[in-house]
Amino acid sequence: MEPAFIVDLLDEAGKVLGDVVEGLESHRVDCLRSTQELEAAITAYIETVNADPRPFRWTKSADDILNTTKRFCLATIQTAGNQTRMAETSESGH
Repeated sequence: MEPAFIVDLLDEAGKVLGDVVEGLESHRVDCLRSTQELEAAITAYIETVNADPRPFRWTKSADDILNTTKRFCLATIQTAGNQTRMAETSESGH
């Protein structure tokens, strides 16, 4: 997959998940007692949203999305480097 496509997909998935959580909150998720009840609440939410669909609208520019992705990638690389150094130090007994 192309990196730009992955960023678009993750951005869209995050928005959809936020919408699902908001929808589930309106169905009082705190009183669900089983997986079946959760599935029924999710299905009800999807049916409600699909009854009045909205077109997807970008709220950020491509540059904003790429800059956010760049910051995330750099932070991830830095964290991985820190973890590697900590593991090396831990293994040496210091």
